[in-house]
Amino acid sequence: MFQKNKNHYYFLLIVLLFFFNYLIEASLNENHNETMRLANTNYGENNTKLNSISSKPVSSPTGLLLNESIYRHKTNFTIQYVFIGYNEVMIEEENLVNRLPPIYSQVNEDWEFNFTIDYHLDYEIAYANNSYYNELKSFIQNNIISSSTSKLNNTALYQQHQDGQPRSIFNEQSGKGIDGLALADWFSVNPVLPEPTCGYSFYLLNLSYLDTADHSAEHWFEFETYDADTNELVKWFRLEWENELNPEVKFPYPGFDSPNGKTYIIDPSAHKWFNNWSSIWFGGNIPTNTTSCWYNDLDDFQKMVDVTTPEGKEQLVLYLYEWLIESFDYIFHNSIGSQQRQFESYGLVENLSVQTLVLNANDEFGDPLEEITWVTSEEQIFDPLNNSMPFYNWSIDVTFGNMGEYPVVEQSVQNNLIGSDSDFWYINGNELYFELENRRHQLFDLNAADRVITATIIIRDNMTMSYYGGYFNFTGLGGRDNVLILKSRDRYFKSDGETPKSGITDILIHEIGHTLGLRDNGLKGYFRGAMSYFNTLAHYNWFYESTLRRSAYEFYYCETMAKIREDQRRFGIRLNTEVVDNLISEISNMLNQASIASQKMDYLEAYEYAQNAYKIYQQLKVTREANEGKRMTLLGDYSEGMCETIYVKDNIAYIAYGEFLESVDVSNPSEPIVLDKIHLDYYSNDIHIENNYAYLSRLENGFGIVDISDPTNLVELYSYNNWKIGKVADLHVEGNYAYVANNYQDEWESGVKIFDISNPLQPIETNHLYQYDAVTRVTIENSNAFLAFRNKLSNGTLVSGIAILDISNPYAVEELTIIYDSQMAYCFELSVQDNYLYYSHMSGHPENFVIIDISDPSNPQEIGSYGNSEVIIGSYIDGDYAYLAYQNDGLEIVDISNPANPSKAGEYDTPCESWDVHVENGYAYVADV
Repeated sequence: MFQKNKNHYYFLLIVLLFFFNYLIEASLNENHNETMRLANTNYGENNTKLNSISSKPVSSPTGLLLNESIYRHKTNFTIQYVFIGYNEVMIEEENLVNRLPPIYSQVNEDWEFNFTIDYHLDYEIAYANNSYYNELKSFIQNNIISSSTSKLNNTALYQQHQDGQPRSIFNEQSGKGIDGLALADWFSVNPVLPEPTCGYSFYLLNLSYLDTADHSAEHWFEFETYDADTNELVKWFRLEWENELNPEVKFPYPGFDSPNGKTYIIDPSAHKWFNNWSSIWFGGNIPTNTTSCWYNDLDDFQKMVDVTTPEGKEQLVLYLYEWLIESFDYIFHNSIGSQQRQFESYGLVENLSVQTLVLNANDEFGDPLEEITWVTSEEQIFDPLNNSMPFYNWSIDVTFGNMGEYPVVEQSVQNNLIGSDSDFWYINGNELYFELENRRHQLFDLNAADRVITATIIIRDNMTMSYYGGYFNFTGLGGRDNVLILKSRDRYFKSDGETPKSGITDILIHEIGHTLGLRDNGLKGYFRGAMSYFNTLAHYNWFYESTLRRSAYEFYYCETMAKIREDQRRFGIRLNTEVVDNLISEISNMLNQASIASQKMDYLEAYEYAQNAYKIYQQLKVTREANEGKRMTLLGDYSEGMCETIYVKDNIAYIAYGEFLESVDVSNPSEPIVLDKIHLDYYSNDIHIENNYAYLSRLENGFGIVDISDPTNLVELYSYNNWKIGKVADLHVEGNYAYVANNYQDEWESGVKIFDISNPLQPIETNHLYQYDAVTRVTIENSNAFLAFRNKLSNGTLVSGIAILDISNPYAVEELTIIYDSQMAYCFELSVQDNYLYYSHMSGHPENFVIIDISDPSNPQEIGSYGNSEVIIGSYIDGDYAYLAYQNDGLEIVDISNPANPSKAGEYDTPCESWDVHVENGYAYVADV
């Protein structure tokens, strides 16, 4: 939140005018119907459990909080957890949900964006009844598609990790493989709860009845995965085990994401090996003495923990929590950072090119290029990218060539070989990646689209690469706008060396995913798709497609909102011209439609609306820049002391602070220059300049006159302090007379004194209008004086008002009328222009800037008012605009072209407290205390 800094004083803020207006409205309701026994646990920001379902609007903030330093975007999601095959008595729901996050931050302030994104999460827990469970069992029995899968040999893998020698690390596991795709379809047709409009459903299964106690028979979820380039059933795993020692690797899933979207299916009792492999291969240890869900299925866990005890129930909550919390990073995965980088690097991206160079490095051995031209294709690359992000115009180019034809790549490889074995290429992949990234312009057409992603693929016998020169080998690296893939030639073909086995598209789509902001599926997450380490597909799954679309929508939505909010805070509110109004209306409509679409999780539609809103904002920006003269922006500042008042004449600002008066050259507003400063031995709270003299009101010290004919040599001429009791709050000079207002309630000393100042060295008092107590402001127009006063009646009450006087004869002043204002406690400013009187007062009343028609001074009529209940200390009227210095809200500009309906035209929030304002030649000068 923006805080005013009271420890520093900014005395002169020079502002050039610009105004902007914006309004957004959005609302949507969602409903959930209870179809099973539902234990709803709806947690808000304070982790307070609600006893009933609370259906909140899933919407973004509808207004812009100008006192916030950034725009804060909020979306509500409902997370459903459906337990099937569990004894609900054993599950402490409140304990479980209390551990889950009530808010999941997508973008926080540490990212240093101009917006944040928070997901507010509501949780629902349900249990399937026995009838539902039995129907599920029957379906599963009819959809068993295999009787064996792979099982990890932990000891063999650990030994390979220690000595690097290839081993057979997989054994056979008997049991029942359940058709995962069929099960996902069944849940889509037979949901326990209605699908949330904006949210996700998790089905937590316990199918341990399919297992034997000694693990000789297990169950798992199974999928058949086919290579995108050869249509071969995938039976291999990673480069270290893609060999004859591990001929047919199978991939048992304990959980998976539904291809139908919004649903994830977990069975902690199912067989798995991937987590143990991750721990051993990347962590270097065999997991022991742990109850973690990643290394023990639910059967093993219950052997170690008595879940009927309080301690055991607590352990069960932790066990289930591990499964659930891991999923948050994937279902709410975002690529906002990549969108931001793309935007900063390329601006608005609509056309995106992927250029792939596939090099045959076996040309030195005489192997023809034609043998590898099947490893990928433009169509295979285009389909998954366009299906995920159809809002881009994708262009795909694949070029095949021999390494010898590309000396830039050949030299880069030689520069990054590790060791001296020329037959076996062991390459420092990280260094090669960056070297080729720096040489992209020599290999690719980087002007082919708004953004160009490049990929270099090298195919050669006896080749691998390490990451940062370390122990582990990798096939591909991707990030920013570059991809590097080194896959040895033998991995493309079956054992005969001729029959194609696997191409490169799945790895290429994986690495391109990194350039788009997607991260790996991790070592624990069983999400299918291109980003998986477990079993890679050549497309992005529903959740990752949703990530790409949601992040693109959120970026443009939040960027537009943040820019509009910043425009309001910095420049104020634009004049409501027809052109601007139309643009504002279009932006508002687009963002509202985007918000509505996002609440249905239709992120493609939301993106289209949000990006169009941003484009319209760019038009609005151009319109604003074309009207530079109506723009408000800070040009400069000057600080010296505690300034409360300012007057500008002929590019010279006269600033009173403390006991000093300064003259400052503001002909170049961005670089004010002090011309002179004099010490006056008194405090001045207002300045009035007439001809070559500055008249200073000095509260208890009367008033003074300073010769300013030479701004570089200020000379005090006169100091009047003959009031016994008084506070000179204001004065006004008209012709040869000064009208001096005394803000003090005293029968003899209050009111207004009139001085003949024809001789500035010796002013002469000519009249004293003592019948008005506590006069705070006085102004003159033609032959009329306007006095703001507060009279104390005999019963002690105060009556405030404005007296209108005929001063055509200063020696015989005649009262024309009094405007009584019951709301006016203290009048800070009083101005007259043409036939209108403008005054501002401190009352707590929301409309404290008042406009009076004085075309007939003897019969004034209030015709308009404006305000926001904040105190207006200073004001300046210039043409069709009133410039109001709000004590705590900075400078505000009000359009008074229609006095009966004044409206906000602009604002600028100054750093401190605004006490006075003066306008000259298109610049507003603000005294900011």
